[in-house]
Amino acid sequence: MTDHTEADRITLDSDASTGGGIGRRTILTGAAWTIPAVLVTQATPAFAASGLVLSFSQASYSSTACAPITGVVISAATNGAAAAGASVTALLSDGYTFAGGGTSFTGTTDSSGSLALPSITVPASAVSSTITATSSTAQATAAVSTTAASSAVYAAAFTATGLGSVPLAAKKLDDGRYQAFVLGSDGRAYGCVRASDADGAAWESSWAATSMTGVKLMAMSNWGQVTVLSDGASVMTAGGVALPALPSGVSVKALDAKKLDDGRYQAFVLGSDGRAYGCVRASDADGAAWESSWAATSMTGVKLMAMSNWGQVTVLSDGASVMTAGGVALPALPSGVSVKALDAKKLDDGRYQAFVLGSDGRAYGCVRASDADGAAWESSWAATSMTGVKLMAMSNWGQVTVLSDGASVMTAGGVALPALPSGVSVKALDAKKLDDGRYQAFVLGSDGRAYGCVRASDADGAAWESSWAATSMTGVKLMAMSNWGQVTVLSDGASVMTAGGVALPALPSGVTLMSAGADSTVALPALATGVAANQIAAKKLDDGRYQAFVLGSDGRAYGCVRASDADGAAWESSWAATSMTGVKLMAMSNWGQVTVLSDGASVMTAGGVALPALPSGVSVKALDAKKLDDGRYQAFVLGSDGRAYACTRDAVNTTVWESSWTATSMTGVKLMAMSNWGQVTVLSDGASVMTAGGVALPALPSGVSVKALDAKKLDDGRYQAFVLGSDGRAYGCVRASDADGAAWESSWAATSMTGVKLMAMSNWGQVTVLSDGASVMTAGGVALPALPSGVSVKALDAKKLDDGRYQAFVLGSDGRAYGCVRASDADGAAWESSWAATSMTGVKLMAMSNYGQVTVLSTGGC
Repeated sequence: MTDHTEADRITLDSDASTGGGIGRRTILTGAAWTIPAVLVTQATPAFAASGLVLSFSQASYSSTACAPITGVVISAATNGAAAAGASVTALLSDGYTFAGGGTSFTGTTDSSGSLALPSITVPASAVSSTITATSSTAQATAAVSTTAASSAVYAAAFTATGLGSVPLAAKKLDDGRYQAFVLGSDGRAYGCVRASDADGAAWESSWAATSMTGVKLMAMSNWGQVTVLSDGASVMTAGGVALPALPSGVSVKALDAKKLDDGRYQAFVLGSDGRAYGCVRASDADGAAWESSWAATSMTGVKLMAMSNWGQVTVLSDGASVMTAGGVALPALPSGVSVKALDAKKLDDGRYQAFVLGSDGRAYGCVRASDADGAAWESSWAATSMTGVKLMAMSNWGQVTVLSDGASVMTAGGVALPALPSGVSVKALDAKKLDDGRYQAFVLGSDGRAYGCVRASDADGAAWESSWAATSMTGVKLMAMSNWGQVTVLSDGASVMTAGGVALPALPSGVTLMSAGADSTVALPALATGVAANQIAAKKLDDGRYQAFVLGSDGRAYGCVRASDADGAAWESSWAATSMTGVKLMAMSNWGQVTVLSDGASVMTAGGVALPALPSGVSVKALDAKKLDDGRYQAFVLGSDGRAYACTRDAVNTTVWESSWTATSMTGVKLMAMSNWGQVTVLSDGASVMTAGGVALPALPSGVSVKALDAKKLDDGRYQAFVLGSDGRAYGCVRASDADGAAWESSWAATSMTGVKLMAMSNWGQVTVLSDGASVMTAGGVALPALPSGVSVKALDAKKLDDGRYQAFVLGSDGRAYGCVRASDADGAAWESSWAATSMTGVKLMAMSNYGQVTVLSTGGC
């Protein structure tokens, strides 16, 4: 009898205590004293009886994290001859699984005595283990190991211009020359001049860069001599003269500049505080002094700002009412109509006109005879005849306003322009009065061509040319008409050309136009060696900073912060690990200040504060956290018992949570979605849908079960729930209030897209983006551009940006992330003509910040 060491006995006892068969460590340790060593080292049978022997095709197998192991073959032989028909079971452990997720596979050897195993999925972290093969009378093992994959994390930001900015502009200067200006992807603005507007006239040989860096907004005066730039915090002329500092804490959301009737220059800023600010200087000379401070307008909650072509009238809107910067209210719009777009112009006869694009798809005009602040406006808005209006452009003299529903083009006076080529829709629109007195309309088409059309008079019934003339440039993404119309400048995002076909100088190497979708990827600090990112999240904190969070393959959560969403802003030098170990679930609040973690049994904040214990025996299946409308924070848990549980803490005493979890009334819960403001949480058992407050939503169509669920607060204050149904349709339902008993619509409204596989609601709810895996569409039925050939959709998200635009992001099957932006959430609003790819490759995880400006990408995880 062989003597056993104490270590051997400990191993045997330890494995036996787990019950149910032979433990892996028992096999390895026991083999050392029961089987000749030569059999172990050659990965041949660990033991054999009745002559049957099992063996692996290799002694060991390895792969990088998340990559599969293939080609594993088990052979069976009896007395040296192939044993056909032998039943063999292969077992995996330590995170290794067969394709499909199982750890066990049983098969029968073929006529050659061989059994090929399915592909083996390798875990994200570096782990060494064994594959065990057993039959009724034999057993064998082989080693498996993982090489840790690199897990880089990047912040991606599409450097796109802000609301009200001009990434491309062209103006006639006071001295008669023409100037083009470009806002570059490098955060610099560039200007170029030519002496004449004749199509073949020469431009300067190169672009001149302005001195300001980090430029996000650019606005040229109507006479061109003054161009005003902003990096979001400060404002400066293109000539390098700083304007006064804005009030403390106010950042720039929109910017404009105009020459006034009295010859002075005025700059206007729409501030982050919902106020508009004006500043004036007497001369356009580069060094001329500006007023010593910005003057705030009286309107609050300002969302839209439009300066008249002569500057004397600036019109503001909070989305519902319209007012001049001088404080004069314009008439009330029709009941229920909100403002989607705004403009103001001085007419040829000296009157002033304001135009509004309403939420009802109508355009409305209003006129006053004088620009004096107290001058009376017409008593009501006059609606134009066109319906379904999506785009509106006033001529530089105001007499012609051109409207489009995305397919056709019409003047505000009701005169239809010629039909565009078949299949071409309208992406952008402008209209100008030419030097020779004619009027010209320009359209940027969905085919990447720009089209122009002219008429001799601004009389409402005047005839337009019989067809649109296409410009020579293709792939056009940006179009800017000069204030006199004779020069229209086009860009495909990289090069710039006049509508007459004259190329401007090349931009500096690597510089593209900011709004053309150039991206910046900033590397975050490296994670600890061997740690892969299994989950990532990004949020804007209450104090304005941005935070990224990673759930690592080591069961720790890591946070990293940066102060700004500027593309090149620095992140902290390292990741800070939270105290909880064995983390399996991570959920960041919509404001980022609270991140909740769970190891499956207990729940803790990232700051280390434990939440109450869940009921005995209940484990955590899903987790979320949100900031409520009243400022408190709420965590929600989906328990293993099919109940959902909520717990709340106030905004002041950040360490005290309620003493226990409150269970919701619904049972059999399988899906849980918290609204972006937290007040509404929607639950589903797979068939029915109910709020956490116990209010049942309408029944889904017969036979439709719930595959995915989301809920958001809309811009107009209503709440919307969205369901992805088992029939490949998405369904939406709305209620006006978040009060627990508030009524939902009587039925779900189905979106038009079929075969839906992925659904993502914007953080403000107004935009829901759907995908069937190949194409992407809004819930309102607007198709986004086609992805590159062969690229399918692996993940999808949509967010409202800080500047008010909407952005959709797709993680493609090619390991690239793609972004696309549109300026408005109106159902028919145009998206950019193509997706812009981020520079990072091998992307496996993607997370958009709650404000969209920062998207975090990672190559980690599986």
